[in-house]
Amino acid sequence: MYNLTQLTTASSSLVKTGLVAATLTLASFSSQAVEIDASEILVAVEQNLTQASQEAISKAKQELMLSLQEQISQQLYSVAEIDEAAIALEINEQSLVVTQRSEAK
Repeated sequence: MYNLTQLTTASSSLVKTGLVAATLTLASFSSQAVEIDASEILVAVEQNLTQASQEAISKAKQELMLSLQEQISQQLYSVAEIDEAAIALEINEQSLVVTQRSEAK
């Protein structure tokens, strides 16, 4: 088993190693940042704009399709209601004709 002194020493060693690694990483990023030129930045910006534009167009297409589907659905529902009303009217007219014929006899 570890005693408190060993754990403290191990923790201190890990912290020191972490600080050295962080320092080296930051130094590496700093040197790389200096090497980046304007053309790389422009390429990255262009790629981001292209991706954003494609996403916006895709979303607009989806919204347009949903809107068209809703409009078609509403029109089909309206046509179905008109058909039902026409059938009901025809049935009523036929019933009226039958009733009139029965009364005429």
